[in-house]
Amino acid sequence: MTLYSLTSAQARVLGRPDCGSFVTWRAWVCTVSAKSLIGPFAGRRLIYRCYPQPMPQPGGRPTVEGILCGPERPPITGTAGS
Repeated sequence: MTLYSLTSAQARVLGRPDCGSFVTWRAWVCTVSAKSLIGPFAGRRLIYRCYPQPMPQPGGRPTVEGILCGPERPPITGTAGS
């Protein structure tokens, strides 16, 4: 799911995901080095963390599981006041 999520988000995965020793279908956290091909971090090699996240649905429909991925320590972009 980590590879799928990052490649779907236009990132080039640069290694093998590390998911630790405790992984289930609903509980896991993986990290991997990747370069985003778009957005403010395009071309930067960063460590991304991906994990499942319950996402409530409108109208009382059942919650679905989504996958959240993002840089662990994103660099600061831009400057204050600009």
